[in-house]
Amino acid sequence: MLGATLTGAGKARAGPIPVVSNGIIVVSGSTTQTGDPTYEYVFDVHLSAGFTLETNGFFTIYDLPALPPGAFDIAPNKSWAFSEQTVGMTPSGGTLPFTDDPTVENATWAWRGASITAPSTRDLDLGTFIVGSTTELPSPPVVLLWWLGTVDGGVPVTLGRVGVNVPEPSAVILLALGVGAIPLFWRRRRERRRSVVG
Repeated sequence: MLGATLTGAGKARAGPIPVVSNGIIVVSGSTTQTGDPTYEYVFDVHLSAGFTLETNGFFTIYDLPALPPGAFDIAPNKSWAFSEQTVGMTPSGGTLPFTDDPTVENATWAWRGASITAPSTRDLDLGTFIVGSTTELPSPPVVLLWWLGTVDGGVPVTLGRVGVNVPEPSAVILLALGVGAIPLFWRRRRERRRSVVG
């Protein structure tokens, strides 16, 4: 059930949004280069022990650099619906403790399936969520992104920051060339040793 209306237009709200420490948690983030200069943002997401994810629960990752409108996404289950917005998606009921840049896309995955409950003894791994960038990602090499999660679409919410490694294209290419050259180095060394012995 939807616990509150959703805000996608950056409306002013009185007071800070209520935050709790357990619920939907974005536990890690990274990037993977899939072409030059195409990247995928990769996020691992958990549901805290004993919590229930209701239909319309969601999480949003704010201000992803170089994320184009209409980016492709991959979710671990077809019951996750993906959307992009420049402001939000945020439940009404308070203000965020950071500024959501209206010129940079946000990524939201909303649960459309039946309710699921994490075991009482451990977190439930909700899976890996991927969204693609089609332009070269900017420096610095690590971006710290805000995220928000809500188990029922309303407040209170979980809130945090996740570091996302943004590789420099030239560094990735040099690394690939260097690693690829190691077998050649060892082969030449063996051939040289055989010619000295023979």
